[in-house]
Amino acid sequence: MKEIIIIFCLIAGFVLMFCISKVILMKKSIIYKHVETDKKITNWDYYNNFDGNWFFKEVDYDYLYEITNDVDILIKKKQIKIYKIISASLFFCIIIVMVIGKTIGLFN
Repeated sequence: MKEIIIIFCLIAGFVLMFCISKVILMKKSIIYKHVETDKKITNWDYYNNFDGNWFFKEVDYDYLYEITNDVDILIKKKQIKIYKIISASLFFCIIIVMVIGKTIGLFN
């Protein structure tokens, strides 16, 4: 039982990190493609400057769509929403599983 909980938490942690990185990359691609077009960014900065602020950064997708008429913005808006829901649910599932495991004494 203990091994199953640990394996679940590890897999959920990897999926959580994947979802968070996808949200950050999609937001960066929207911002640097449509908002900050004059700013040059290298691939190193694009893929490696992961900051928690990017995950919680608010982007007005509807306004950007009105300006650019790029359907990709609306698609990424839906994908970001889905990845955020998955991230939040995984985070709370990990917390609940770890608390239950601790209360029944699996980690002693």
